[in-house]
Amino acid sequence: MKVFLLILALIIISFTPLDAQEISGNFQQGSIRIGPDTTPCDGTRDGAIRYDSTSKIYEFCYATDWRKIVTETGTGAPPIPPAGNGHFVITSGQWDGNLGGMAGANAKCLADLTANDWLGKATSTVDATHVFAFICPNITCNNPLPNTTYNFAVSGDVTKGGASFTVDASQRGPGNNIAWTGTNYFDGIKEYFTGRSWSGTTSWWHLPSSDNNNNCNSWTSNSAIVTGRYGNSNNTDHVRWGQWGPTCDIPKHLLCFVHP
Repeated sequence: MKVFLLILALIIISFTPLDAQEISGNFQQGSIRIGPDTTPCDGTRDGAIRYDSTSKIYEFCYATDWRKIVTETGTGAPPIPPAGNGHFVITSGQWDGNLGGMAGANAKCLADLTANDWLGKATSTVDATHVFAFICPNITCNNPLPNTTYNFAVSGDVTKGGASFTVDASQRGPGNNIAWTGTNYFDGIKEYFTGRSWSGTTSWWHLPSSDNNNNCNSWTSNSAIVTGRYGNSNNTDHVRWGQWGPTCDIPKHLLCFVHP
């Protein structure tokens, strides 16, 4: 009986088109092939992995969203940012969705960036007139300065960061589709509250969320039944800053502008 089942399994595999197989492998050599999959990502497939044959990038199912498995790293020591540039810094600390509104988020950014060293701090002015949280409570946002270059940095680690983007005249950025996981960006997969959306394409942020239920009630709630829009560094599109959120009781980092 066992021999019959083995033969039947081999026959089924041999007549299955390669592209229709989710996983095939030569286990003697240790390689595994992950195939394409058009099935929607939902609760029944959470954690699944598929291969996008168009972009040549693997994706994994996270809740209800297929996300690219992307990690981009810089090489060598990070460059010293020019003194005239601003900075885009991820905090060392994490907080739940009750940030104390926009003023509270700004204060948390200032305290974190004051207490920790980060790449570019030595040539920056770290005070309440220069440091602001990258966040939108509702239809109002803290925005970067127009036509200004900002360098990435990691609060608490002067060896990380150094990559940059330039904001356009409408205060939009970053204008590219590069993941923020590299050592010259935020050094890993990190999540942070934002309350932001995107503008037209997935390479520009701009519009805030006008729905308080998607920004932790203007960042004054840590309720487990309220959500907050957030970002994930391990993406190449608007999910870097504009993902529909988790519940507001889950702590996340903040991103902070340091204006030149």
